Amino acid sequence: MSGESSVTSYDDEEPTVYPDGSVGGEVERGGDELSGQYGPSRFSQALVWCAGPTYVRTAPVGTWTLLQSVGVAGLFSTMIVALSATIIAGLADMGPVWASIVSVVVAALYFSYRRLVVATVASTVFARSRRTGSHLVSVAVMASVSVLTAGTGSWVFGMAIFGQEVRSQVAVNVAMHQQDDLNEWYRSREANRDVASRMYAEQLAQPEQMRDSLQDAVSGLEIHEVEARRIALCERTTPDCSSGTGNVSVVPRAESASKELSDVIAERTSAQRRLAEYTVFPVPAPFDAVQLATCGYPKQTTELTPYDSDRCQGMLLVESSVDQLTLEHPPTRSSNGLLPHLEAFGSLLWNSENAGPVWLVVVGLFLVLVSVDLLPLLFLVQSGRRG
Repeated sequence: MSGESSVTSYDDEEPTVYPDGSVGGEVERGGDELSGQYGPSRFSQALVWCAGPTYVRTAPVGTWTLLQSVGVAGLFSTMIVALSATIIAGLADMGPVWASIVSVVVAALYFSYRRLVVATVASTVFARSRRTGSHLVSVAVMASVSVLTAGTGSWVFGMAIFGQEVRSQVAVNVAMHQQDDLNEWYRSREANRDVASRMYAEQLAQPEQMRDSLQDAVSGLEIHEVEARRIALCERTTPDCSSGTGNVSVVPRAESASKELSDVIAERTSAQRRLAEYTVFPVPAPFDAVQLATCGYPKQTTELTPYDSDRCQGMLLVESSVDQLTLEHPPTRSSNGLLPHLEAFGSLLWNSENAGPVWLVVVGLFLVLVSVDLLPLLFLVQSGRRG
């Protein structure tokens, strides 16, 4: 009869076991006229289409409810993936346009992938293929992706739920990392300062050597002056002294001793003056305010002793070399971006006093998401195994 041919069609594959437990000698497919006469609405057909690319015309009628649940699960999973992609794109500062594009592309790819995998599994179940394990690889892939999707979704939604806590933790982490960067920069700079100090060791030592040399000259002349004074005094007035001739009547010797004493006093006075000119008497400072601050002097300083100027010049040489050897000051870390938020949420999970509630929410979200995504697929596989 023409009416019967328009209602059902049969193939030569093995019997199908329907979800209600009945066994058909042949596989009954739902045709277009069946859909129009007996009630699968366009909405139901759309849900079944979401489960796989060929189900609207070829799926066994008895499994449509199960296939609709698979389609609903697919839509739910796609929505979760799209929301996760949107949140991740937002945290990555992609901007609203790129975030929308990324979300649509990711959702479309995931939706197409899911329909393909579920269709592979279900077509094997419906056809009752003798390759009984042929669909297990698809099931394993689907389960792995579902676990990964649920894990990502629970993590991302957890960050959204605990947004205030995450932002606070981001600020703490950024401050800690910034301080670590600064400490490392200071350590590197001090190491480079040691290198530069060895490089300019001669310039750094010159002021001290000059001062010590002048001080030694003054000290030596002071000792010489004491001895010359003793000799001169002995030649003039003390016949029983231990130095000199002791003969006060020898005028030339007394005059010679007095002249030698005068010469030593003049040399000592000149040496003391040179020492004072180098270490005591200031002269105009040949440095600007920044250079003075680098040397440790107040910025308003206008005069320095030659000793301080030479010392500052050596320090400036070292600082110039350190600036060349050391990288620029560490840049300020940003609290924006995906990685700071992921790190902050990880800190809430592992190092926070409120880690318990956070873990409870994340694990609960994971179980809900993976159950909604996988249970319809497992029921679909189980419906085929009952035969």
